Amino acid sequence: MRRLASVAIPLAVLLIPAVPTTTIAQEHSTEIQQLDWFVGSWTYDHLEGGAECERLGEYIVQCRSVWKTDAGEDREGYFFTRYDTVAEAWKAYRFYNTGYADEGLGWVEGDTWTWVYEGRMGARYKFIGVEAGEKWTYTWYRSLQGGPWEQTSEGSMTKVP
Repeated sequence: MRRLASVAIPLAVLLIPAVPTTTIAQEHSTEIQQLDWFVGSWTYDHLEGGAECERLGEYIVQCRSVWKTDAGEDREGYFFTRYDTVAEAWKAYRFYNTGYADEGLGWVEGDTWTWVYEGRMGARYKFIGVEAGEKWTYTWYRSLQGGPWEQTSEGSMTKVP
């Protein structure tokens, strides 16, 4: 009997993960599906260049963007967007070929995405992007050391069919 008990208890413990439960993907399916909108090839409407975005697993979209500044300088950046299921918020991470990097916290209301990035020396950056079919229009703002938000740029991108 002892032998049967010693086999039955570990077997029961092993079967616990097989009990149907709501998965993280099911609990946050709306948020995870929202990432699909980013996936694909994009061109800047106001700059030379564009971005390639693809899924990195189920919860993350990674984008590689290449563009020329208004001054003709080549720029490259890698951007990662994910839904943080613990914080129940969007997280974004930016890395540029200039060495600059930061991270932001975001939210979505309807077709409007907003991220706020914490920069260096008290600078904060806010991105507001609006989905419109196959187009993405956005505005960047900056706040220095807790001051008011000032618009710094705006633009748009179009998804390549």
